[in-house]
Amino acid sequence: MFMKTAEWTDSEDGTSTDWASIPASDMKIDCDVDKGTVYKILVHAHMSRVQSDTANTNTEFRIRVGDQVIGQTNTGNTYSWAYRAVELHGCVTEYAASHDEFHVQVQYRTQRGKVFFPDDASGAQNRRLTVQWEPV
Repeated sequence: MFMKTAEWTDSEDGTSTDWASIPASDMKIDCDVDKGTVYKILVHAHMSRVQSDTANTNTEFRIRVGDQVIGQTNTGNTYSWAYRAVELHGCVTEYAASHDEFHVQVQYRTQRGKVFFPDDASGAQNRRLTVQWEPV
């Protein structure tokens, strides 16, 4: 089994209403594999603090392995001091490697306004992405 993890701690914000990378950090991991081999993949994603600047606004998150969406969740309403910690995971039971690597990425989109990933006096920002994979 192989495992790779990455962590980001910088404060970010974004306004995308279409699926996009987490601003500045991308929240992405590239994993080396043997082309032509079939793998099973497990991904865990964590964001310690997510907040919107607009009331009654939802922010969605998804995990992608290549072009395939394998996990999705949302914050519900996180306006003003209503921070949410976001945890999601997903798996692929049979991923046929067509290249010598695959890419795992967390994306977001908001209904409107600005979404924040704050790091301030009220608390730290920690975003973590962990990928485990092994041949089937």
